Amino acid sequence: MNNYRYFMNMALNIAKLSSDEVPVGCVIVHNEDIIAESCNKVEILQNPLLHAEMIAINQALKVLNSKFLEKCILFCTLEPCRMCMAAIQLVRMKQVVFGAYNGAYNNVFHDKANKTDNNIEIIGGVCETECSSILHSFFKSKR
Repeated sequence: MNNYRYFMNMALNIAKLSSDEVPVGCVIVHNEDIIAESCNKVEILQNPLLHAEMIAINQALKVLNSKFLEKCILFCTLEPCRMCMAAIQLVRMKQVVFGAYNGAYNNVFHDKANKTDNNIEIIGGVCETECSSILHSFFKSKR
């Protein structure tokens, strides 16, 4: 798949729909088709588990009627946190592509070959400037 920028731009469009949420967007792709998409819903639903990735993973599992997403790629505007990475590993995601870094990239889930313990390929920094910009603007408006 060489459409990383296209799918990341789709995730950015989803992130821009967030109102009063940290603007993170996520899409999950299967066979070049988006099968799930979400933005954060932590504040609106008052649930700290409702990160964009967690919601999209649940949608994708339902769409594929499967407990695994082995042939799927997750695109997220922000590097997944530890909770989301654990879920990504549990569903055996094929690949994770993210935009902005948040510092979790070198956490315990990753080794030096940009793979997780479950051999999930991680690609960071796709559309990084655009993804970082939307986050910076959001937090600047909150200060």
